[in-house]
Amino acid sequence: DYSILMDKQEQDKFKDTFAQLEQGKSVRKIVKRLKKDKGEVFLDATYYPIMNQNQQLVKIFKLSYDITPYIMT
Repeated sequence: DYSILMDKQEQDKFKDTFAQLEQGKSVRKIVKRLKKDKGEVFLDATYYPIMNQNQQLVKIFKLSYDITPYIMT
């Protein structure tokens, strides 16, 4: 489950992102994720919805870059 990589605040934010994706909208934002060692990583992430012929969300394509060094300085 992907949500284990998010703290509670990020999980709540993702609900809004998911709603936009269901409407067929791409979303770009800075996200914080948790590493296995409980450290944090910051990503510049863009989510692209993949819709079927009935305009239903069937997949999400995500492209992200680690920007932690730029955030943590």
